[in-house]
Amino acid sequence: MTRFIETRVVSTDLPTTRSLVLDWSRDPEWRTAVTSMTAAPPGSATRGQHLLETMRFAGATFTTPTHIVDADDTSARFEGGSDTVRVSGRRLLEPTPNGTRVTAEVDIRFRGPATPLTWLLAPAYRRHHRHDLDRLEALLTRQVVS
Repeated sequence: MTRFIETRVVSTDLPTTRSLVLDWSRDPEWRTAVTSMTAAPPGSATRGQHLLETMRFAGATFTTPTHIVDADDTSARFEGGSDTVRVSGRRLLEPTPNGTRVTAEVDIRFRGPATPLTWLLAPAYRRHHRHDLDRLEALLTRQVVS
């Protein structure tokens, strides 16, 4: 399994940050590879919520069903996958004197014949994950300035 962890401190307050980071249906706004994300029931992460992510990465389209296994006002843990890939991770929000610390963690493991892709694609996915958190920070900063 390959784990990716990124942290940013954004200048927005906890409720504003939560509305974007813990509502998975808003992922296409800041995660560049995600082409669609549905959440049932809709809204902020709740235990048992089902997510269906479609992303385009490394020239392929991946559709990955996941679900929220634990959630509260400041964090959510997810897990799921398909025949090709298993994913798990969490998003954590922590108030700071100047805004909110956002930590996004994801573990990815390809399965079956795709297993070698885990290590082959890890550097590219790490760059995407880092860029996505930069994009999240920029998006939230624009909301403060606007």
